[in-house]
Amino acid sequence: MSSARHSSKAIPIGWIGARAAPVESDLVSRFHRAIAQQSRGQIVAVFADCREAADSLAGLCGGQLHRSLRSFCQDTRLKAILCLDLGWLGLWGLERLRLPEVPVLVANPLAGPFSQDVLEQLAASERDGCPFIPAAVWRMTPATLRLRELLATQLGPVHRIEVTLRSPRPQSEALLEAIDWCRTLLVAGRGELCATTPTDHAVFNGTTRGGAEPPVEVVIQHAPSPVDSEPTSAELPPAFEARVTTAKGFVTVRGEDQLAWTLDNESATECLKSDRTAEQVMLDLFLRRVVGGLVPAPSWDDLHRVASIGSQSRGA
Repeated sequence: MSSARHSSKAIPIGWIGARAAPVESDLVSRFHRAIAQQSRGQIVAVFADCREAADSLAGLCGGQLHRSLRSFCQDTRLKAILCLDLGWLGLWGLERLRLPEVPVLVANPLAGPFSQDVLEQLAASERDGCPFIPAAVWRMTPATLRLRELLATQLGPVHRIEVTLRSPRPQSEALLEAIDWCRTLLVAGRGELCATTPTDHAVFNGTTRGGAEPPVEVVIQHAPSPVDSEPTSAELPPAFEARVTTAKGFVTVRGEDQLAWTLDNESATECLKSDRTAEQVMLDLFLRRVVGGLVPAPSWDDLHRVASIGSQSRGA
């Protein structure tokens, strides 16, 4: 850890770990790396609903281990909380996290106890000063931020979006994340996403409404992960791929940090592995808000809308 993180000016952060998952799980490790690479905050308290995971997290993060969520919420040092997973504590745990009255960054807002009804409640609470902030990290990947820059400066309005997901189940939280990702590209242009009848191969098919532009077709389809004999991680295709056709060209996004774009007779391939990760960007924005910065963030109203669209697409 850097000495800056032990500064008296560092924001004291409480960390809530993942249920029944090893500390090396992707969500934990990615946010832990993001914490380690910033100097604004310092983990001072740790809780996980699984004793073994809690012990591992305390060893990894260095904060004081709390054996109950009640004790964790009573830690008066906390100025911010990073919630990775409430586990079996569910909605009761969510209510307990309101008690410290400090901002809470929810790392997986489209999973766990966040059903459509709960998202609707959080959207209503948000307007009354709810301290929970969703970490919609798919919006913050290096490739996504670069895509939005290209759309605004060179490629023009979106005409079609095709997304391919590789996930354990076709109807997983990845589908909702993908809907949110597509909607983010469209809402900026005053469009909106709505469910229509899926095609044979598509998990979701939608269009935007509003504005003078023609409707934008959005197709989100599921492709099972390859079942080849023990491929290496380097051989596995990315879990997320998208092709975005625009007024002046098109962009192909592969995973978090790869994209290729074509504009008229010009084309380029970009690798953005050296850029900040989505977790780093989201954590930085969150901590800026904690100290009073006017920083935009995803809203629960957005995510409630995403859940509603996902429900419509499954029932279409």
